Amino acid sequence: MELNSKALKELGTRLVETRLKLELSLSEDSKNAFEAEFLDISFSQVSPVDRWINNIYSRSEARDSDPLVLELLCELYKKLDGLEMMLSKESKSFLELKYEAYSTFLGHGVIVLEDSKNLEPFKEYYARLSLPVFPTREVPLFATLEPEGILKITKMGKKDIEDFDNYIALVERESIRNLKLS
Repeated sequence: MELNSKALKELGTRLVETRLKLELSLSEDSKNAFEAEFLDISFSQVSPVDRWINNIYSRSEARDSDPLVLELLCELYKKLDGLEMMLSKESKSFLELKYEAYSTFLGHGVIVLEDSKNLEPFKEYYARLSLPVFPTREVPLFATLEPEGILKITKMGKKDIEDFDNYIALVERESIRNLKLS
């Protein structure tokens, strides 16, 4: 999708080209259920092992530990926990959302959709974005669809905003590095 220069100026952010999957529905379809899932996903990102590690750091008991190794161990624990839940049939399921879309560009606070013809402009949507950060996860958000397929994010968890913005910066750095190499 090509954005006109006026639309780009109004965004107030640089855009990076990336294709990420989103699932979304009109938020008015099931506002309470979407709010509950938003809170559940946003707060469930901190697992008991993460809390334990944070507690160790706050008491300065991990000052001689390698943070990367601790992070990898935490993620390994979460994978094992997920496998255990799957085997015991306790896997987390998300609400079914009506639409599937892909981004073409991301900017701070905005997502430009590849195709928005099935979506209603000027309406609020609840969405889950598959964000490829470590660890990969679904990021819940609320956004309003503007003309030209631009989703303006209106609500996102604090940690999700940090990871979203960091992902944008990472893609931007990779793009600059690729330009230098070519």
